This record gives sequence, C-alpha cells and structure tokens, in this order.
Amino acid sequence: MDIREDLNIYMQIIRLLDESVNGYLYACDLQDDRMYFTDKICRRFALPFSGEQGIPFKEWEAVIYDRDVKLIKDDMEAVRSGKRNGCDIECRMIDREGNRVGVHWRATVHADKSGKPAVLLGSMDELVLGQRIDSLTGLWNYDKCTEDLESAVLKEEGYFIVFGIDNFKHINDNYGHDVGDIVLQNIARTVLSSVRKTDAVIRYGGDEFVIIFFSIPADIFEKKLERIRRSVDILIIDDRPELHMSVSIGGVYGIGTTKELFKAADNMMYQSKVTKNQVTICFLDENKDITDNI
Repeated sequence: MDIREDLNIYMQIIRLLDESVNGYLYACDLQDDRMYFTDKICRRFALPFSGEQGIPFKEWEAVIYDRDVKLIKDDMEAVRSGKRNGCDIECRMIDREGNRVGVHWRATVHADKSGKPAVLLGSMDELVLGQRIDSLTGLWNYDKCTEDLESAVLKEEGYFIVFGIDNFKHINDNYGHDVGDIVLQNIARTVLSSVRKTDAVIRYGGDEFVIIFFSIPADIFEKKLERIRRSVDILIIDDRPELHMSVSIGGVYGIGTTKELFKAADNMMYQSKVTKNQVTICFLDENKDITDNI
C-alpha cells in the first residue's frame, strides 16, 4: 500500500476511536505536509474540517499561538529529517472563542518502504488550566519556567531576567484585586510586545515574572531590558488613566547553573527595587562579576 492508502486506513480507525477518548487523535502526512483531524478537534479549535484530503500545514499553524509556531516547526523538521522518531511537545493553540489553550502533542513516526519518515500518528491533550499556562495572563507558569531554564543552561545560550511590579500591593489594597488583575494582564501584553517571539515570558508567581532570552548579544540584552522598563513606565490603562505602573528589573548575562543564574537575577531585581523603576544587570564571565545599573 502507498502512503495515501495507509492514511485512509489510519483515519478510519482514528474516527472510530476519537469519540471514546478524552483527547484528540490525528495523523500527519510528512511527505505532503498535510494534517488530518477528526471533527472533534475541528469543532474545538478554529480549524477547517479536514475530510479525506486533510489540510495544509499553514492552515494548522494558523491556530497555533504565534509565539509557539517556531517551536512546532523545529520539532516537525527534526522528525522529518529522521533526527527524532516521534514528537512530544507542549504549545498553545487558539480555540474558536479566541482563547489560548495549552496542549500536549504526542506522536510516533511510521516510515515508508524506503525507511523514510512518512506519517505521524498521535494524540493531542489539553493541559489542565494552571498546570502549564497561567490562567490570568496566558503566559507559561512556573512549572514551564523551570524546564525552560534548564534547557537554556544546557544549550549555554539562555540569558534571563526577573522583574517585579512596583507597589503592586498598594494597587490591590487601594483599587481592589480586580484592578490588580487588569494591571497584570496589561503588563504581560506590554512585555510580550517588547521581546522576540523566540523569547519565553513566564509568570513566576504573584507580581513577579521571568523572561528567558535565547542567543542575544550583550548590548541588545541591555537595550531590551531598558525597553521593557520604559514600555511599562508609559503604559496607560484606558479605564484607569490615573494609575502609574513601573517594574524593577534584574538581569543576568552569562553561563552558570540554573540556581546560580536565577539567584543572580533575583538579587539584581531587589537592587532595582531599592529605588524602583530601574534595571540592574549582572554580567558574568570566568574571572569577574560586573554589576551595571542603567
């Protein structure tokens, strides 16, 4: 049988099983770059009903949160090139109401007669809200943070910052927690617009956030941190124009263990909090530590 016949058989089986499982089942044609979904996943997300012809990758990528598209593409390329024999990846998708939903994709590779990767058969499960995705801001939460920090250190190319919202308790106490939530959401959106799609923005807890930058020169790192500080400083919330928001930022640029890097960035943040609305950076190298307050 050729790949097309195999896919037809796979999809017949998947459609029979799909309604009886909690997640979603799918097939992927690696040679023709097409995805095959059941009606259940198409109803949940803004996907066209694929039918027997499937849908092009581009239509599938359109419902992947734009900051996670590169992650998906890199994973698929590793599978297609034979570097991996399956996929196991978490990302965010957009449902039909426009909400970001955390999902976990798993699949195994089936090769054609020549041994070339041909078809992915797998499942997709929605992550429990709050397990990986912060329900308020839509950012990755702390669990994801620790995994990304470990990955960054192993690659020796991740540099990160910790920042906290200044006087956040005062905002909650005087305006109420509903306004505090609006502040968190607006600052999260502002920060996302100030970094690259390849950078990871994470809500660490409460009013503190972590950003991981990958493969970024030191001078650009400094400029990015100052841009974030300035963007929040001039932020105006339409319904609360009297509110002034600022963040205290601590950054670390260099190589070390996760514990060392986080501790350094956290210390820099608390130095910034002495005067507030500041950026303090620690540059690490083999011989010395340099602290720069900008």
